[in-house]
Amino acid sequence: MKIVVPDLETLGRFVRESVLRLPGVARIETHIRLQGVKETTELPLALVHR
Repeated sequence: MKIVVPDLETLGRFVRESVLRLPGVARIETHIRLQGVKETTELPLALVHR
């Protein structure tokens, strides 16, 4: 799962109130990115036409 939240408090609330309440979820592991990463939904179609 990949989510974007404005701060750690919001992340904690999301995990406690949503993720940990899902059936079968006993614990989670979280990785926090400290710098922004370019996100896109664009497909590299130029590579398909080779």
